Amino acid sequence: MEEPCLRKIRALAQNTGSRSNGGNVLGNGIPLVIFLTGAAWSDVKSGKIRNAWILPAFAAGVLYRILEIIVWISGDAGGTGSMPEAVKGMVLCAGVAILFLPFWELGGIGGGDLKELMALALLTPSADFLFCTAVSFLIAGVIAVLLRLEFGRRGKKIPFALSVFAAFLLRLGGIL
Repeated sequence: MEEPCLRKIRALAQNTGSRSNGGNVLGNGIPLVIFLTGAAWSDVKSGKIRNAWILPAFAAGVLYRILEIIVWISGDAGGTGSMPEAVKGMVLCAGVAILFLPFWELGGIGGGDLKELMALALLTPSADFLFCTAVSFLIAGVIAVLLRLEFGRRGKKIPFALSVFAAFLLRLGGIL
């Protein structure tokens, strides 16, 4: 007889799914879109993404990865990915911090943007995260060139969360 708590954890993990079965870590993607919309709005309006917005998403990602590991340990990974996917998400989260920390120190990327990418590494399948992060930087580069051509000046801050929002929306919508 299976423990009721473990059965609920398994059901939760199976309902969220993975990109391979048509979804993403956040089920239908609505929570992800809400998070990305809020981060982009905050970044455009104030030039910052508040911790009060990022930390709940980060906590949800950590919780999801822990649930994924619990399901894997219990012997039934039924549709939720696998231990390697949970580990990939956690490694990507740490890797983002290590890789982009020097850019943050030099002012090339904001601390909120860095934390947003760390949360997304936990909230999305690793292949989607890597793809969307690369597309985000391409979009930010295009925005930088357009701003340079339009205003003729350097040093204008780019709301990177807007690029992340666009890349993930294109991916969730199946365009990329």
